[in-house]
Amino acid sequence: MTCTAILTEEKIEKIAQSIIDEYDLDHNNAEINVDDDGCQIVVEAPNHATVWVDICLNKLDKENEKQAQVTILNTIADKIKNFDADDEFEELWSYEFGQHNHFRPSQFIEMLLDDEDYFIECSKKMYQRAEELEYEIWELEEDE
Repeated sequence: MTCTAILTEEKIEKIAQSIIDEYDLDHNNAEINVDDDGCQIVVEAPNHATVWVDICLNKLDKENEKQAQVTILNTIADKIKNFDADDEFEELWSYEFGQHNHFRPSQFIEMLLDDEDYFIECSKKMYQRAEELEYEIWELEEDE
Protein backbone atom coordinates (compact mmCIF):
# COMPACT_ATOMS: atom_id res chain seq x y z
CA MET A 1 0.00 0.00 0.00
CA THR A 2 1.37 3.42 -0.83
CA CYS A 3 1.21 5.44 2.32
CA THR A 4 2.27 9.00 2.67
CA ALA A 5 3.45 10.62 5.84
CA ILE A 6 0.77 11.18 8.41
CA LEU A 7 -1.61 13.79 7.08
CA THR A 8 -1.32 17.13 8.82
CA GLU A 9 -4.15 19.62 9.32
CA GLU A 10 -2.62 21.68 6.50
CA LYS A 11 -2.64 18.68 4.14
CA ILE A 12 -6.26 17.86 5.03
CA GLU A 13 -7.19 21.47 4.33
CA LYS A 14 -5.38 21.27 0.98
CA ILE A 15 -7.29 18.11 0.04
CA ALA A 16 -10.61 19.75 0.98
CA GLN A 17 -9.73 22.90 -0.98
CA SER A 18 -8.81 20.88 -4.06
CA ILE A 19 -12.20 19.15 -3.90
CA ILE A 20 -14.01 22.48 -3.54
CA ASP A 21 -12.05 23.83 -6.51
CA GLU A 22 -12.52 20.74 -8.68
CA TYR A 23 -16.30 20.68 -8.22
CA ASP A 24 -16.71 24.48 -8.32
CA LEU A 25 -18.20 24.68 -4.84
CA ASP A 26 -16.96 28.16 -3.96
CA HIS A 27 -18.79 31.25 -5.12
CA ASN A 28 -17.28 33.59 -2.49
CA ASN A 29 -18.67 31.92 0.63
CA ALA A 30 -16.93 28.53 0.91
CA GLU A 31 -14.84 27.95 4.01
CA ILE A 32 -12.56 25.31 5.47
CA ASN A 33 -11.50 25.04 9.08
CA VAL A 34 -9.38 22.16 10.31
CA ASP A 35 -8.56 21.77 13.99
CA ASP A 36 -7.99 18.98 16.51
CA ASP A 37 -11.72 18.21 16.64
CA GLY A 38 -12.42 17.93 12.94
CA CYS A 39 -12.72 19.51 9.56
CA GLN A 40 -15.58 21.95 9.07
CA ILE A 41 -16.35 22.85 5.47
CA VAL A 42 -18.92 25.18 3.95
CA VAL A 43 -19.57 24.52 0.27
CA GLU A 44 -21.53 26.80 -2.01
CA ALA A 45 -23.54 26.41 -5.20
CA PRO A 46 -23.63 29.07 -7.97
CA ASN A 47 -26.68 30.90 -6.58
CA HIS A 48 -25.05 31.01 -3.13
CA ALA A 49 -26.88 28.22 -1.34
CA THR A 50 -24.48 26.82 1.25
CA VAL A 51 -24.15 23.48 3.00
CA TRP A 52 -22.19 22.87 6.19
CA VAL A 53 -20.11 19.67 6.26
CA ASP A 54 -18.46 18.39 9.42
CA ILE A 55 -15.86 15.63 9.12
CA CYS A 56 -14.57 13.86 12.21
CA LEU A 57 -10.82 13.50 11.81
CA ASN A 58 -10.96 10.15 13.59
CA LYS A 59 -12.72 8.80 10.49
CA LEU A 60 -9.80 9.75 8.23
CA ASP A 61 -7.00 7.32 7.45
CA LYS A 62 -4.21 9.79 8.12
CA GLU A 63 -1.61 7.49 6.61
CA ASN A 64 -3.34 7.12 3.25
CA GLU A 65 -4.02 10.32 1.34
CA LYS A 66 -6.24 8.65 -1.26
CA GLN A 67 -8.39 7.07 1.44
CA ALA A 68 -8.69 10.47 3.14
CA GLN A 69 -9.82 11.93 -0.19
CA VAL A 70 -12.45 9.19 -0.48
CA THR A 71 -13.78 9.97 3.00
CA ILE A 72 -13.92 13.72 2.35
CA LEU A 73 -15.53 13.26 -1.08
CA ASN A 74 -18.18 10.88 0.25
CA THR A 75 -18.94 13.05 3.29
CA ILE A 76 -19.41 16.19 1.21
CA ALA A 77 -21.48 14.29 -1.38
CA ASP A 78 -23.70 12.84 1.37
CA LYS A 79 -24.44 16.31 2.69
CA ILE A 80 -24.99 18.17 -0.57
CA LYS A 81 -27.24 15.53 -2.11
CA ASN A 82 -29.64 16.13 0.78
CA PHE A 83 -29.90 19.88 0.22
CA ASP A 84 -33.60 20.69 0.03
CA ALA A 85 -34.64 23.91 -1.71
CA ASP A 86 -38.04 24.01 0.01
CA ASP A 87 -36.54 23.62 3.49
CA GLU A 88 -33.94 26.29 2.73
CA PHE A 89 -36.63 28.65 1.45
CA GLU A 90 -38.76 28.17 4.54
CA GLU A 91 -35.76 28.77 6.80
CA LEU A 92 -34.54 31.93 5.06
CA TRP A 93 -37.44 33.68 3.39
CA SER A 94 -39.01 36.78 4.85
CA TYR A 95 -40.25 39.99 3.32
CA GLU A 96 -37.19 41.74 4.74
CA PHE A 97 -34.87 39.11 3.25
CA GLY A 98 -36.44 39.63 -0.16
CA GLN A 99 -36.19 43.41 0.09
CA HIS A 100 -32.57 43.26 1.24
CA ASN A 101 -31.54 40.88 -1.57
CA HIS A 102 -33.88 42.30 -4.23
CA PHE A 103 -35.62 38.92 -4.78
CA ARG A 104 -39.23 38.07 -5.24
CA PRO A 105 -40.24 34.75 -3.63
CA SER A 106 -40.49 33.01 -7.01
CA GLN A 107 -37.01 34.18 -7.99
CA PHE A 108 -35.52 32.95 -4.75
CA ILE A 109 -37.14 29.51 -4.88
CA GLU A 110 -36.00 29.15 -8.50
CA MET A 111 -32.43 29.96 -7.44
CA LEU A 112 -32.62 27.42 -4.64
CA LEU A 113 -34.02 24.76 -6.99
CA ASP A 114 -31.16 25.42 -9.41
CA ASP A 115 -28.67 25.05 -6.55
CA GLU A 116 -30.37 21.84 -5.43
CA ASP A 117 -29.92 20.41 -8.93
CA TYR A 118 -26.31 21.61 -8.96
CA PHE A 119 -25.58 19.92 -5.64
CA ILE A 120 -27.16 16.67 -6.85
CA GLU A 121 -25.02 16.66 -10.01
CA CYS A 122 -21.89 17.44 -8.01
CA SER A 123 -22.65 14.64 -5.55
CA LYS A 124 -22.95 12.14 -8.41
CA LYS A 125 -19.55 13.19 -9.77
CA MET A 126 -18.03 13.07 -6.30
CA TYR A 127 -19.33 9.56 -5.62
CA GLN A 128 -17.95 8.46 -8.98
CA ARG A 129 -14.53 9.94 -8.21
CA ALA A 130 -14.52 8.35 -4.74
CA GLU A 131 -15.28 4.99 -6.33
CA GLU A 132 -12.41 5.44 -8.80
CA LEU A 133 -10.04 6.26 -5.94
CA GLU A 134 -11.21 3.21 -3.99
CA TYR A 135 -10.46 1.06 -7.02
CA GLU A 136 -6.97 2.60 -7.29
CA ILE A 137 -6.39 1.84 -3.60
CA TRP A 138 -7.58 -1.73 -4.08
CA GLU A 139 -5.27 -2.18 -7.09
CA LEU A 140 -2.29 -0.92 -5.11
CA GLU A 141 -3.08 -3.30 -2.26
CA GLU A 142 -3.41 -6.20 -4.71
CA ASP A 143 0.00 -5.42 -6.19
CA GLU A 144 1.73 -5.77 -2.82
